[in-house]
Amino acid sequence: MEVFPFIIFLLFSLHQQSATAQTCSNVDCGDITVDFPFRLSDQPACCGNPNFNLSCRSQYPAVGKDNTIITFPLTGEFNVYRISYFSTPTSLLISDPTGCTPKRLLEGIQLSVTPFQPIYPETYLFFNCSSNLSRSIDYPAINIDCLGSESFSIMAIPEILYTQSSLLHSCLQIAKISVPISSPYFSEYSLDELLLTWDEPHCLSSCSDICEHHGRTKATIYGLIFGLGIPAFFLWVVFLLYYNSRRNHGNYHQHQQNPSVEISRSAEPPQLGAANGLDRSRIEAYPITLLGESYRLPRPNNNTCSICLSEYKAKETIRTITDCDHYFHSNCIDEWLKVNATCPVCRNLPDDQEAA
Repeated sequence: MEVFPFIIFLLFSLHQQSATAQTCSNVDCGDITVDFPFRLSDQPACCGNPNFNLSCRSQYPAVGKDNTIITFPLTGEFNVYRISYFSTPTSLLISDPTGCTPKRLLEGIQLSVTPFQPIYPETYLFFNCSSNLSRSIDYPAINIDCLGSESFSIMAIPEILYTQSSLLHSCLQIAKISVPISSPYFSEYSLDELLLTWDEPHCLSSCSDICEHHGRTKATIYGLIFGLGIPAFFLWVVFLLYYNSRRNHGNYHQHQQNPSVEISRSAEPPQLGAANGLDRSRIEAYPITLLGESYRLPRPNNNTCSICLSEYKAKETIRTITDCDHYFHSNCIDEWLKVNATCPVCRNLPDDQEAA
């Protein structure tokens, strides 16, 4: 009868584990329910997977509105708008906290070092267009207001919808990026929000050697019932077989296999034509200046290239359009002038072109 104490000990251990597991119930941050594999930074480490850490910040203290933040390595922080745990596939909807998600796309979002991947990856082309021209460009192209100015606009369009005959052909292509869009339908395309999914990680606990995550949802309650009921039934069968046949049974073994995620992001250099631009000799007639360590610009307040939107740095070369004294990265303005004879900022033609 030595088997009875053994069975009682196992059932008591299972009960203790299920009671301890209640210390990691899911919590709310604003409108977001934080559940496994996600965890808030002030929760015990065993309540979630370390690759799914979130933080809860007060966005509007006067009304008690909290904001959920996720931080990606090498990329930075994003607002979390929605986490769908029971959808197929699971999904995470994020956006830039400053309201300019396209800028983060141009800077580069390194998903390869995160457990997340796109659900609907779509390749987008980004263009720098004059403001006058951009007013004539409509759907399916998107005008990115947070990146433009009075003199130029940044436009984006899905590569599969771009044709060489469109007005965008007169603009300068500045990037080609794979974007995790939030909808598979063209009419709902937007670059303001990004939709990602993840492969469910196995529960690797650091608290009392058990998986201490149990939420309040029906799915987790069913999981608890099966987790206790199946082992108890299994032990009862073993007990009957032990006394009926006196034969031993093998151990129950469950194999866990860790998923792997691979994200690829391709970006090819833009292909530009040479229509309606200046010839090489005319472009090279504009003077080039090498920026030294002192980083002295002709106009100290104008420290950003209006074509690529990057700040000037030491040891870079800038080319100045002498007709209007506007300057840009030499490689940027060279490509621009091959297809457009006008200055990207003031849109004026060179003096010799106007005379012609």
